[in-house]
Order: sequence, then C-alpha cells, then structure tokens
Amino acid sequence: MKIMHLGIAVWPSWEVAKSKMWIWSKSIDRFGYDFQYYGVGTKRWPGYRAQKVESQLSWLLLNGYGDATHIHYTDCCDCLMLAPPEEIESKYKAMGSPPMLVQAA
Repeated sequence: MKIMHLGIAVWPSWEVAKSKMWIWSKSIDRFGYDFQYYGVGTKRWPGYRAQKVESQLSWLLLNGYGDATHIHYTDCCDCLMLAPPEEIESKYKAMGSPPMLVQAA
C-alpha cells in the first residue's frame, strides 16, 4: 500500500495558508507526514463543492498521483493528525482495507 497524503489549502497565497495551518503543521511534523497541498492561489472562496471536490479532482488530473494506491485527503486548518502514518495504515488494514473510508463531522 502506498498512500498519498493530500490536503486542501484554498487560500490566496502560501503565506496565508501557513498562517491558517500552523497548528496542523505542528501535528504532521510531529509524526513525519509528507503532505501535498492543492488550492494555493485561490483568490476568493469558491464554495464547498468547488474547493473540496472539483479543485481536488483538477489537481489530481493535472499532477497525477504517482505510484499511490490510496489517497488520504483531509482539511488542514481545523483538524490534527494524532498518530504516525504507520499506525493509521495498520488500523485501516485491521478494518479489512475497505475500498472507501469516509468520515465527516
């Protein structure tokens, strides 16, 4: 299993994105995640569907997903990673590796 970690950063600049994601950044640095981000450079908020689905799909079609077999997508300004990537992967496998795992709050 090869996981691409992909996060949303729909803000006008990387400087703004970093200021919004500072707590998120500490959590992924703590556990050694390597996230890729899409959406930087968006001048105004495009709405939920556009930012979470359409922009993500456009980014994946343009950039591809390399040799990844799975994509782990998450928001980055209002959540934290609480375990290292290896633990997340082992728990996913322990659940039987479902074809799609979705959580929303």
